Amino acid sequence: MKNILKKHASIFIFAGITLLFYLIFIFGLGSYPLLDADETRYADIARTMFRSHDFVTMYLDGRVFWDKPPLYFWIECLSFAIFKTCSEFTVRIPSVTCAMLSGIGLYFIGRKLISRRFAILSSLILVTGVEYVIFAKVAILDIVLTTFITLSTLSGFVTYFAADKNKKYWWWLFYLFSALALLAKGIPGVVIPFGTMFFVGLWKKNLKEFFKPSYMLIGGLIFLAIALPWHIMMYNIHGMEFVQEYIIKHHILRFIGSETIGREHSWVYFIPVFIVGFLPWTLSFIFSFYSVIKEKKRLKLEHFVIMNLIGFVFTFLFFSIAKTKLITYILPVYPFAAVVTAYVWYKYINYKLFRKPIELSVYLTSSAFLIVGFAALVMKYFLPAPLYTEIKSAQAGVAFIFIFTGLLALYAVKSQKRMLMFCSYVFVSLYLSAFCIPSLFNVWYKFGQNDLMSYGNFARENKLNLAAYSINERYSLQYYYSGDVIYLKSPKEGESIYVKNTNIGHSIGNNVLVVEHNRLKDLKQYVHFVVLKHGVRYDLVYDPKYLDLSKIK
Repeated sequence: MKNILKKHASIFIFAGITLLFYLIFIFGLGSYPLLDADETRYADIARTMFRSHDFVTMYLDGRVFWDKPPLYFWIECLSFAIFKTCSEFTVRIPSVTCAMLSGIGLYFIGRKLISRRFAILSSLILVTGVEYVIFAKVAILDIVLTTFITLSTLSGFVTYFAADKNKKYWWWLFYLFSALALLAKGIPGVVIPFGTMFFVGLWKKNLKEFFKPSYMLIGGLIFLAIALPWHIMMYNIHGMEFVQEYIIKHHILRFIGSETIGREHSWVYFIPVFIVGFLPWTLSFIFSFYSVIKEKKRLKLEHFVIMNLIGFVFTFLFFSIAKTKLITYILPVYPFAAVVTAYVWYKYINYKLFRKPIELSVYLTSSAFLIVGFAALVMKYFLPAPLYTEIKSAQAGVAFIFIFTGLLALYAVKSQKRMLMFCSYVFVSLYLSAFCIPSLFNVWYKFGQNDLMSYGNFARENKLNLAAYSINERYSLQYYYSGDVIYLKSPKEGESIYVKNTNIGHSIGNNVLVVEHNRLKDLKQYVHFVVLKHGVRYDLVYDPKYLDLSKIK
């Protein structure tokens, strides 16, 4: 049996990784509705693009969407074309595919530069980090950006190890993936790869490699050939409005904080985000980071690891300096963190180096697992009854997994089964990804978003005009309604309800209207209405003077 495994190791590894990736990313992918606000917003943009065949200008609710470049939406359209439908699964599969590509990229480059075992460890650490897994299963741009930044920087790192005759190809890949990263989400897609390689060049005392004309000329042409056409077409169509809205407002001003839309945070914002987001590997990374810095001279650490350390620090600082911050922005640091963490685990598993930091991290993390597991057993005494009712079906499974994994990890430390320690982390992450995360998404939408989804479907199926009163633009309405929603603004004292600056008097008009429970009382002072559907957070109402709904089921 051992001989068979050894002879066909590559086949078994590929099969194992394929199964693991399926359980982590694809299992249950279409089992929960699209989530507000980004999933439904981006899906609506992509669907509009797909139906209109306008692949240059993006539209949301009939208005030009200036915020982002188009690559993500092109990939979404490709998914719709391949599967011939727009659904929860087809909307999310591009994000999932990109998340897996990052893991595959780490595997192949890690195998090329260090070893197969190291490659497996780094890939598994990346795809089992909690934030990476969560947002890989959600249709957002940041995973796509992360993938192309990862592939770009990995290609750049390889240039320092490749034979002279092959260096140019890796540099050209660096420029190609950087251009795709730019088209994925703008400025970060350029700054992070180029900034990382600049500081790597400083560390290597070989900046001339970075600026070598034979690489820059063809690489620059590849970059421009990919990134420039869309920008030129948008300028030709929209002129200076494109420059003002897309470049100045949504890139430059957002970075410096003038247009943050409530997203301005302190420079330390991403520290707790990373601490939580990299679980269960956080303590391993912190101890690994310290150990790598401390031991880099004595142990002659592989330059590939130092390059990833530089990439991590630069990327983390770049997003920390920016005034506009969301938890998803930090996703590009996780591949760098995975490599650094994997290296210390690799040295520990293979050569028993870094024993103290790894075993201390395992003791602390496994203790946390046990605390979470026992807390899950008694959570009904601490959670609100409605919330507990929704999640109680998962209680036993969560409690068992965390308690079992915590005990398993402690046993592995005591018996010095080093690979078993690592696998215990992967095991708990696998369970959470395959079973718990979809359930949590379902719980999330049941407390309000389900109302919007059902009201949108109801209005579409019955061919009714749909409006919303005094709520933010919740894109679930637009996506599931599959049309433009009229947003009625909350009037000031003495004024009438109005629609996008057009006064419509004291009336809902010929619309069915979505309104939050706590705004029903306010609405009664302006219009007469009847509640058609009562939800968890929102109601659907109408004015019988304008609409006869007697035939509506």
